[in-house]
Amino acid sequence: MSTNEPNVDGFSDMNVSREFVRLLTTNQHRIYAYILTLVSDWDVADDILQDTCEVMWSKYTQTRPIKNFGSWATQIAYNKVLNYYAKKGREHVLFSSSMLEDISARAEEVSGQISERVHALRRCLAKLSEHDQRLLRLRYEYGNTIKDIAQQLGRPIHGMYKTMARIHDVLTRCVRRRLAPEGWL
Repeated sequence: MSTNEPNVDGFSDMNVSREFVRLLTTNQHRIYAYILTLVSDWDVADDILQDTCEVMWSKYTQTRPIKNFGSWATQIAYNKVLNYYAKKGREHVLFSSSMLEDISARAEEVSGQISERVHALRRCLAKLSEHDQRLLRLRYEYGNTIKDIAQQLGRPIHGMYKTMARIHDVLTRCVRRRLAPEGWL
């Protein structure tokens, strides 16, 4: 069967792949934030996300239709986190299983808001002056320290810290204003 011919459920393999990639891309920040909340180690969270995505892909065609992709994905991630702690538990236990369930429930609630927060941040970033946007790119996109930026621009370090604090404050207030009507603060 070619990849464009319908499979048993009437969808082509290519359409299923595109649908999965679209849903994963839409929810990846949420899934990663959820995992990171439970393990608090970036490297471990990266590994668990990768394992979660592999399981999701292998089960996706069997599980369709999925009513809430994000919740389905976080449940798979939760199981991967439990596996991680079970393996690690031999070393030492950080959380009881009931505590992990409580954290998981709260993490899922918060992670569902990630895309809205990212959207609000992007809109607020677009409102900044080109100069302020450039400073943020130098700092976060290119990974420069504030000291490096100050040196590159020939500005005093103390003044650069103040400028970055002002930009962060403007962004924080803007994002809060955008999210306040949704009750996500």
